[in-house]
Amino acid sequence: MLYAVTGAGKTEILFPCIKWALEAGKRIAYVSPRVDVIREIAPRIMANFKIRYTIMHGEIKEQCDYTQLIFATIHQLYKFYHAFDLIIVDEADAFPLNGNQSLWYALAQVRSDRSTLLYMTATLSQDLKRLIRFEQVEVQNLLQRFHGYRLPNIQISVVGKCWKKALPFDIRQQFEQQKIHG
Repeated sequence: MLYAVTGAGKTEILFPCIKWALEAGKRIAYVSPRVDVIREIAPRIMANFKIRYTIMHGEIKEQCDYTQLIFATIHQLYKFYHAFDLIIVDEADAFPLNGNQSLWYALAQVRSDRSTLLYMTATLSQDLKRLIRFEQVEVQNLLQRFHGYRLPNIQISVVGKCWKKALPFDIRQQFEQQKIHG
C-alpha cells in the first residue's frame, strides 16, 4: 500500500512499476471506485506509455477491448476472472469500495495466480486499517509532497457570535496581509 498525502505524486511514483510490468508482458488493471479518477488518470499515464489501452466505466457502453492495460472503475472488475498480474487501486479508501465486501471480492477474483495488488490512498478507511492490522499489506508512507515543502499545520480558532455580522478583526487582518503579500 502506498499511503501518501494528496499531491505527493503517487501516480507518477508508479511509472517505473507500470513500465516494468508492460515490458514483462504483464496485464495491468488500474482501477478506482470513482469515474472522475479514471477519466483524469488515464490520459496522464498514457502520455508516458504509447500502447493500446481500454477505459471502462458505467458511462461507456461500447464493447471492452481486452488490452494489456485497462483503466476501470471497481464495478467493471465483475467482468474479469484471474485476468490481471498487476492491479493498482487508486483512492482505495473511497466510496463505493469502502465497506463493500462484494467489491473487495471482485478485486480478489481478478488476480492472476502470481499477481501484485497495490493500494494507493491519502486516507485510511476502516477496510484498509483492517488489512494493515492483520498484516495483509505492507505500507509505504510518503508524508510530504513532491516539492518537499512541509505540509501546513491547521490551526483551529473558536469564533463567537460576532461571526453573524462581520469577520473577527484578526481574521480580516490576515486576509488583508494575504492580499498584500500574495
